[in-house]
Amino acid sequence: MYIGGLQLRDKAYYFGYDVVMHTDWLFVPDDNYSFKTYYFGDDGVMKTGWQEIDGTKFYFGSDGVKHKDRWSLINGTWQHFDKYGTWSPPEKGAKWVVENNKRYYIKSNGAKHTGWLALGYTTFYFGSDGEMLTGLLQLEGKTYYFVENGEMHIGGLQLGDKTYYFNYDGVAKDI
Repeated sequence: MYIGGLQLRDKAYYFGYDVVMHTDWLFVPDDNYSFKTYYFGDDGVMKTGWQEIDGTKFYFGSDGVKHKDRWSLINGTWQHFDKYGTWSPPEKGAKWVVENNKRYYIKSNGAKHTGWLALGYTTFYFGSDGEMLTGLLQLEGKTYYFVENGEMHIGGLQLGDKTYYFNYDGVAKDI
């Protein structure tokens, strides 16, 4: 009699206490008073990757855990999953997104923008994880300042006991 997860020929299965091969959803408590969510098909095989279940699209990691309440880098594109694990397809056109008090700019293909971004007459900078950066930053060997809403500052600025001047391209110049 076997109870629990079982790997057979590169496929994962789960057998419950009733010794019946599990199909459908499986919720396993984790250390954060939450659950890891898995899905087993009618054949009992644990699903991984993109899956459409009852008309809703989900993504399961290589470990079988459903991605939820997070951003995931999948095939080079950032994808968003809500707290239930439902995939949020990219809307037509780019948009701003705030998650956990962090701002992101999502391109029309669903990818988070990284690096420099000019929108009209305003310039922003995003880290490698896509988060909009603010404050005094050293980028490519130059000093810039981005105000709280992410806009690059141009002109004079007093920060603590130091005065800066940021020229037309946002680079700090000695005063």
